[in-house]
Amino acid sequence: MATQERNVTDNPYRALGVGSSTLFAALRRKADGAARAASVGLAADVPQQDVFGTIDLSELSSAVRSLDNNPARRTVLRIFWPLSEASIPLLVDGGPIRRSELPDEEVAQLLFLFSWYAFLEDGSPEGATRALVLWQDLYSMDSMDARLVDLLVQEDAVGEDQAFQIVVEAQKTVALHVLERVAMAAAAAMDAGDAEKAAKLAKALLDSPIDDDLEEQALVPLGECGQRLQEQVLNLIREMPDWRLGQSTAVPEEVEQLAKLGEVLSDRHPAATDWTTTAKRWRTAQCWRMRQESLRLNNERQNSSAALNVAQEALRLSGDPEQQAKLREDIAALIKIVEEEKKHKAFDGILAITSAPSLSTVNGIGTKLYGNEPFAPDSRFHFAVLYFVLLFVPVFPLTRYLVEDGEQGGWRFLGKTRWTTSMKVHLAASCIAIAVVWISLANQPLGSAASSSASGYRPTTRLNQPTNPANEQQEIGTLNPSQGDLARTTLVSALETELTERKAEIERLDEVIAKSGDHLDANRHSLESLGARIELNDPDPYSQNEIDDHNAMVDEYERLRAGFNVSVQQHNDTLEERRRQVARHNEIVDKLNALR
Repeated sequence: MATQERNVTDNPYRALGVGSSTLFAALRRKADGAARAASVGLAADVPQQDVFGTIDLSELSSAVRSLDNNPARRTVLRIFWPLSEASIPLLVDGGPIRRSELPDEEVAQLLFLFSWYAFLEDGSPEGATRALVLWQDLYSMDSMDARLVDLLVQEDAVGEDQAFQIVVEAQKTVALHVLERVAMAAAAAMDAGDAEKAAKLAKALLDSPIDDDLEEQALVPLGECGQRLQEQVLNLIREMPDWRLGQSTAVPEEVEQLAKLGEVLSDRHPAATDWTTTAKRWRTAQCWRMRQESLRLNNERQNSSAALNVAQEALRLSGDPEQQAKLREDIAALIKIVEEEKKHKAFDGILAITSAPSLSTVNGIGTKLYGNEPFAPDSRFHFAVLYFVLLFVPVFPLTRYLVEDGEQGGWRFLGKTRWTTSMKVHLAASCIAIAVVWISLANQPLGSAASSSASGYRPTTRLNQPTNPANEQQEIGTLNPSQGDLARTTLVSALETELTERKAEIERLDEVIAKSGDHLDANRHSLESLGARIELNDPDPYSQNEIDDHNAMVDEYERLRAGFNVSVQQHNDTLEERRRQVARHNEIVDKLNALR
């Protein structure tokens, strides 16, 4: 497909294969001859027709005659085709350019035409930058100006000053044309969805050494592209539906392109700031909808984790400082809620207990608590395993508890968990060890020890019975307890009875404390969750229903808080009563130890 460049495709100098420094009269004669030859089927090949296409030579004569009174147009066409016929093969076929063989202005013209034709074919930002720089070099060359002025003086019989003005006008036309072609390439890249390439082409245009006024005049194609994109984005905003979890958070291509165009043309196009604002409006509108979904997920669906993810994604998308501040507040509140939910979820595997286990050993035999496995959600608590011990060696695991270390020693038992793999392995190992010991003892040989009744001696002589009743009475009298012993025995019995009662009361209080503690934990979670929802709730000040719902949540929070404070006081009273019972229990134990 031929490249569309009217200054080359419709250029009569190219069509006739002559240098553009050919005077107009000679050009007209050659055009007439080419038209006659074409009419009888003898048309010649047009240079670079595979790139820029061919031209109808039968109509070339009239096209050339139209240039008779348009010297500025002739000058433009001369700039886009080599001045001398010696330069044409270098442009068409390529090859080294020897400055010694060509004037400086023809070398500069060839370098510009090489780069310009290359850009027309590939449309690359690098090609545009090179062509614009080389055009500026050609434009700044005095010898090129003089060459073009001399041609106009010969052809049109005008003065040099007038000819120079015509050349300047033609050069501005060429400069504006090449800038517009770069702008058109940028607009085409934007329409094709390649915003990055479009931005680079626009930057090449704006950074060129050509006059700034001409650059801004050339931005018309990009301005039209920006207007189209802005209208598309405004339609997206007007038709934007409510956002729901699972929908895409990707920014539409039109929004990205409009934002990119506004950024590149920020201070060079009057509508650029408006484009940037429109792109931000879409982001802001989308983020408000995502925030509404985040609040709905937390308040209605109780899905705080999903609400947090949506709020974080909205913050990443937002570009509005006020909106970002509000989203950060939401995220901070949601993080607290999620952390609290994780803590409470960690207690799901904890089974309630009615009382603390018995921890006692006699001569190293009994039950004892071992282990200090951390409880990740709360560093105040840890796991410990209750073992049956033999000589203080853990033999059989019994139960795994979640406990809290007491301030003055001991533990507070919060609940129990299912057996772990290590407990099962420990139990199996203990059973195997006991079985091995049992089998070893059972296999020892018998008969080494004889019965004492078989080898012992039992005297057959009967012992004499005592004959002194007084001695008998005295012997019997030594067995009667004294009055002091009797009083001590009575006191011990009374203290032991009271000790049993105290133990029972302490166990009862432990059950009450455990239940009230669980009740307080549940109420605390409810208060925290309700408080967070109230904090996140943002009722519409013009909606009475939303205001009533908000006030109802506040009233419910106050009711729960009052009940929670009463429960805390009752819990503390029970703890104080248990402290008194424990103190009396320890006092009785001390008295019994003294009496025994």
